[in-house]
Amino acid sequence: MESLHFIVMQHCEVCGRSTQKLTKISIEGVHLLACDECRSLGEIVIEKTKPKLSAPILPIGRLVRKTSSRPMIKEGIPPKRKDGFEDLSIVKNYGALIKRAREALQLTPDELGRRIGEKASVIRKLEVERLVPDHTLAKKLEHILKVKLLIPSSETLEIEGLKAKIEGKAETESSLTLEDIAKVKEKSKKNI
Repeated sequence: MESLHFIVMQHCEVCGRSTQKLTKISIEGVHLLACDECRSLGEIVIEKTKPKLSAPILPIGRLVRKTSSRPMIKEGIPPKRKDGFEDLSIVKNYGALIKRAREALQLTPDELGRRIGEKASVIRKLEVERLVPDHTLAKKLEHILKVKLLIPSSETLEIEGLKAKIEGKAETESSLTLEDIAKVKEKSKKNI
């Protein structure tokens, strides 16, 4: 049996000659395949090959798993806003507030979820405070339920400090004074 060998002839993109060997060149920014005689008309292009990865590289010793697009509760840390402003935080007992407002409007978790574009399971998790709403979701809930879920962070910390003093849980033994209340009012006026 005879073996057949085929020689592939290619054409120079500059002059049109048939040749077996072409070189990639650049003439005025245009990449062309040129024969040996025409390759001196441009600069030879050297292509860098990038190694192809079959899987993304993950840091060693870490398991990365995405479970939800909504942040879970982290004690003492309000969820961060994507736009860089962190001046608002979620009120305490937001779950009970959401549930009462939803029930007052006679909506099921499914109906409320459809109105704001979320799943019913997200609404249920919010109501039992297993999920902290991000600022976008909180704004949607405020609009539909007509409740206040976002308050300035500085006010939250000051109000909690005053409540602790009133209840006797403050770090110092001092009691709440008129000066403490005046400071809070001055700071809130400056923020407005």
